[in-house]
Amino acid sequence: MTLSRFLKFIAISLIAIAITMGLYTQRIGFFTALDIKLKDVRFRLRPEIKPNSNVVIAAIDSKSIDELGRWPWDRKVIATLVRNLKYYGAKTVAFDIVYSESSNSDSDNALASAIKESGNVVAGYFFRNEEKSHSEESLELLQKSKVTILKVADDVKEVPVISYSYVDNNIKEISDAAALSGYFNIMPDEDGIIRSSNVILLNNGEFFPSLALSALKNYMDTEVI
Repeated sequence: MTLSRFLKFIAISLIAIAITMGLYTQRIGFFTALDIKLKDVRFRLRPEIKPNSNVVIAAIDSKSIDELGRWPWDRKVIATLVRNLKYYGAKTVAFDIVYSESSNSDSDNALASAIKESGNVVAGYFFRNEEKSHSEESLELLQKSKVTILKVADDVKEVPVISYSYVDNNIKEISDAAALSGYFNIMPDEDGIIRSSNVILLNNGEFFPSLALSALKNYMDTEVI
């Protein structure tokens, strides 16, 4: 490649990059875009962190669906799963599923009994901002998982916590049976990519922990908040 062709190639590439960045930053803002890209660079430069072998994902995947049938499964199946996980030594079981409606009393009671007997289940729920009717029972069940911010740094005037107005919670039988509970909302960055996770959210003026934080609290058997 001659020098002139090489310079032409570089010029075209720079123009293409500039146009792409211009469209990108126009959508989400220059400084936000810059911060996001710098964060990506830091992640690429960071040494690989291997996941803890004590953490295992029991997924509802194509293999399990082929064996057990189409989702949703009868809650008695989930009850068996809970008991088996306890039998094989799981110290904490966290569900990123919301059982917000009753199925039938036998199945609901079977799952609630398994959760209660195991004593290691952290139930998940989901916050949302879409307007929907609130049941007093749903709000009351949330109180079990709320947290208190014990101390804020002296120079911090306010805590920048995302707030949600409504909640999809589990039915009372399951909420009452669980050892703890936590939300499993995910908040992507402005470009739609998930890079981090909030451990606390706000609902009606009160603070609530994420499913991960509640699971850690149960696993460590300590007050982590």
